[in-house]
Amino acid sequence: MNSNFILRYLPAGFLCSALALILLSGCSEKDQDTKYVMYEIKKGSIENVVSSSGTLEPVGTVDVISQMNGTVEKIYSDFNDRVEKGDKLIDMNTDILKIQVCSAEADVVDAEASYEHTLLEYNNNQKLFEKKLLSEFDLHASKTDLASARAALIRAQAQLDELRMELDQYALILSPISGVVLERNVEEGDTVQSGSSATSLFSLARDLSQMEIHATVDELDISSIKTGQTVRFSVDAYPEDQFDGSVRQVRLVPSTDDNLVSYTVIIDASNPELKLLPGMTAAVDFLVEQKDDVLIVPNAALRFTPPQMKEPDSQEEGAGGGVLAAIGGGGGRMGGGPGGFPGGGPPPGEGRPGESGERQAPGGQPMDNHKTLWTLDENRQFRPLMVIAGISDGIYTEVTVAERPEGAGKGAGPEGRNMEGENPEASLEGISLEGMSIIEKIQVN
Repeated sequence: MNSNFILRYLPAGFLCSALALILLSGCSEKDQDTKYVMYEIKKGSIENVVSSSGTLEPVGTVDVISQMNGTVEKIYSDFNDRVEKGDKLIDMNTDILKIQVCSAEADVVDAEASYEHTLLEYNNNQKLFEKKLLSEFDLHASKTDLASARAALIRAQAQLDELRMELDQYALILSPISGVVLERNVEEGDTVQSGSSATSLFSLARDLSQMEIHATVDELDISSIKTGQTVRFSVDAYPEDQFDGSVRQVRLVPSTDDNLVSYTVIIDASNPELKLLPGMTAAVDFLVEQKDDVLIVPNAALRFTPPQMKEPDSQEEGAGGGVLAAIGGGGGRMGGGPGGFPGGGPPPGEGRPGESGERQAPGGQPMDNHKTLWTLDENRQFRPLMVIAGISDGIYTEVTVAERPEGAGKGAGPEGRNMEGENPEASLEGISLEGMSIIEKIQVN
């Protein structure tokens, strides 16, 4: 590969200080025998995702409890049964309840008789009062007795209505919704109780064709999760299948466990084939960013460093053949001036007085995104290629050509010539990285 083609991608300061000396030092005999795994830069699709896990839950679960005390006489539904709204679930034993209804009916009859007698007595007393044969006090007492008898009748009738309701409705437990029986917690002959202490007899799900995932997301990643965001997930039961969903809700209440803060994210998931079951653990990927038809390289290639640029293993190596020892004596730092960094500048993040601490590349992008790839020419000399790293999926990273710094290519070299000695009008525009072979890693035999 033409070395001039690669050189033009690096800033002038880096080329002048580091690259020239690397090329002068050359490869040692040991380096000549080293084999490298090469990778041809190509285009592909890449995604940035946030990974998490969660539990599948049915949508719209309803617990059925008893509204009366009693003994379970008959059960009509079992696990996984499909039920419709109003279907019988349980018959309660009504023997005692029927006796209580008969007693309440008798109390109503007694209250009616008492009320009628008190009413007749009051009417007679009122006539006597009109004839001045009864005092006003006695008439008032008669009127009070009538009101008490009427109240007793209403109370007896209400008690009878309550018992009849229990007999006609509560003794026969019906399904409140149409759905599937997920759980049954009762057996025939069990004694059940009503009220706040009552246990659930049945657990019903409205529709298992629609599920939801309760996923836990770390506080570091929660800013990347938005309502409506695309989600992919898998379950251990079907390792080859991939399911899709979307974020419905990011709950604001945090959960803290061993000083680790996380948030619950609710994900809607379609389940038309009913493969997904309640309680399954889902491995979830939230799609944060996706790019298609972009240049990608292995992350290992971005981490690769030529052996000459690594710290010397001994003092003798540092004094003799290492590139870092030959470059400016900057304590292992590369550069052409004080401090050992390109252009004699300070290390990244320190800056100069009055300047921002973050180094900026052309176009305003942070230098942290600038990475170096390496290739070999026909003489097995290392040739650097500066790129800008984009999104990563943990295995591959998107790369683009680093933009030419101001002054590079037009007077970047001595006497206004570029580093290749070519026409100063040479430009990076239109040059593609696609098809270039770069070093991914050292081949291990």
